[in-house]
Amino acid sequence: MQFSEHGSGPAVLMLHSVPGTTGSFGPLARALSSRARALVPAMPGYGASPRLEPYTHEGVRERIELELEARGVRSCAIVAHSGGTYRALCLALAGRIRVEAMVLVGAVAGFDEASRAQYEQLSVAVRGGADLRPMYRETATAPGFAARHPERMDEILSAVDACPPAVLADEFHAFAVGEDLRPRLGAIEARTLLLVGEHDRITPAAWSEEIAARMPAARLQTLAGCGHCSLQEDEDGAIKAVHSFLAAAGYEGAPRP
Repeated sequence: MQFSEHGSGPAVLMLHSVPGTTGSFGPLARALSSRARALVPAMPGYGASPRLEPYTHEGVRERIELELEARGVRSCAIVAHSGGTYRALCLALAGRIRVEAMVLVGAVAGFDEASRAQYEQLSVAVRGGADLRPMYRETATAPGFAARHPERMDEILSAVDACPPAVLADEFHAFAVGEDLRPRLGAIEARTLLLVGEHDRITPAAWSEEIAARMPAARLQTLAGCGHCSLQEDEDGAIKAVHSFLAAAGYEGAPRP
C-alpha cells in the first residue's frame, strides 16, 4: 500500500473516507508531526495502492495490519473519517494491532436495512457510470458552505474524482453486505473521541451518539457549523480537538493521566 509518514514518536494511523484522499489529512499530519509519527495510507485502489479483488472489509483490514507490522508498529492511535471510521473499529476489534486511542470523525459502525439498500443502489449506480459529484456537493458540507468557500468545495469534490468508479462501487457494496459492528462495540476499551459536524447529513449525529453510548471509554463532541467534511470545513477547530484529545491520551508528548 502507498504510505506517507510524517514525524516521529507514538504512531498515529490516519484512515481516509469513502471516497477520500490522503491529502485530506495533510494539515493534521503536519500539525502532529512534531510529537507523533503520522502514518497516512491510501486504501486499496486509491492512489498508488493496488486494488483488492475480491474486495472485503476483512481483506482491507489485513492489508493495513501487514503494512503496520512491516513498519514495526504494534500499537497506535487512529484518526479516521467517515468510511475510515468503520475500518478503525474493525482494527480495534480484531486486536492484532493494539489500538490505544481513536478519533472518529463522522463515524459509522453499521447500517439498518434501509441504509444497506441505499448503499447497494449507489454501488450499482456507480458501476453504471453515475456522477456522484452533484449529490456530494449537496450533502457533504453544511448548508451554504459551497457558496462561501468554492475553492474548499472543489478540494472536497476532488475526492470523488480520485477514486476509480470500480473501487468505489466495491466499497459501497461491501458496506451494504458488511458486518454490523454495533453489537460488539462494548469490547473496545480504547479511549475514543467521536467528532461530528452539527449539520452532518451523511453520518448524522445520532449515529455517533449511539456509538459513544455503546463504548465504555468514548465521548462525543459536536463541531458547530460543520457538515460531514469537518476536517476541511473547520480545519483549525478539528486540529485543535484532535490535538487536545491525543495529548490527554499520551500521544503528543504529554504524560497519560
